[in-house]
Amino acid sequence: MNLPIRILLTLIVIGMAYFALARIWTKEIDILGFLKKPSESIPIKESAVIVVPSELNLTTSDWGKTQVVEIKNTKAAVTLYSVWIKLKALTPGLGLEGIDILSETGEEFVSESIGGVNVNFDLMKISALDAERQPCTYLVIYKLKGLESRFFKLKRKRSKDAEKKPLILSLTVSGFSEKPAPIATKDGAAALQIAPPESMTIKAISMLLKKEP
Repeated sequence: MNLPIRILLTLIVIGMAYFALARIWTKEIDILGFLKKPSESIPIKESAVIVVPSELNLTTSDWGKTQVVEIKNTKAAVTLYSVWIKLKALTPGLGLEGIDILSETGEEFVSESIGGVNVNFDLMKISALDAERQPCTYLVIYKLKGLESRFFKLKRKRSKDAEKKPLILSLTVSGFSEKPAPIATKDGAAALQIAPPESMTIKAISMLLKKEP
């Protein structure tokens, strides 16, 4: 999917017949994007959310390398929503294709049942081109409670290319909202309305799925 996104984005997950995937990022899922009126609900790069560390060196040799990353809401009394974290490779000629991103269990409260599959909107991974047409990955967290931290693991897979060059990644907070994103369901589909904090061209979207018993 190649959609230049500058304004409100609605993500619709089409009901699937069968998924035997539990608590992992999917590689393929049918999602449609629709553009609507502009939104200014997400401020850009506010210090209320921090990422630690903000830069990673995932150089590998004979061993794979895993790095734990913390995303923290520094406000004690405010819940933040639609938190966008941007991952970008700083090493020329290298992208994010060789990186596995693993997450903690998504919150069931923001899940919807679609055709026998539990679709979890708590976490999303969006592969895209940013406003400068550079490849990047966005992690979108549905909400962070006051002083809450969420953790991800980034792992660089071993390969011949990985051994030739170090891989430096930057991690930045692109934006967030102080209002929860609406979730809607209709005729075997679920929709989440979120406003991207910057212009982007979406390549793929992944989220947490679990087959219902």
